[in-house]
Amino acid sequence: MDGMWGRIQAEMDAREGRKGLNPYDLLELPRAERNLMRKLLKQRVISLEEAARDLQQSEQEAEETLDALVQRTFLLECQIEGQKHYKLLLARKEGKELPFNLWDDLSQKLDG
Repeated sequence: MDGMWGRIQAEMDAREGRKGLNPYDLLELPRAERNLMRKLLKQRVISLEEAARDLQQSEQEAEETLDALVQRTFLLECQIEGQKHYKLLLARKEGKELPFNLWDDLSQKLDG
C-alpha cells in the first residue's frame, strides 16, 4: 500500500503496537522459521497445515511456533473458511522528515 492508504494503515498499526517484520529480523530467526518467512514474502498468507509441513512440525508445534511470531508482531492470525491462517506483517518503511525551514534552504541553494 502506498500513498494515503499506506499512511492510514501505518498509523493504525502504530496505534495497535504492531511493528512488523523487517529484513534484519530474518537474521535472528532459526533457519526453518526464516525459510517460512521468506516464503511468506511471496505468498503473504499461509494455512496452519501448510506451515506445519514447511516447518516439519506437527500442527500443534507449528501453532506454537507461529503464535510466537504473532507475539513478535511478524504475523497476524486470521480465519479463512473456518481454518487458521497466518498473514505476514511487514514493517513500514520510515518516512523522511523534511527540514523545518525547507523554503529557507531552497532559497539559499538558488541564491548561492
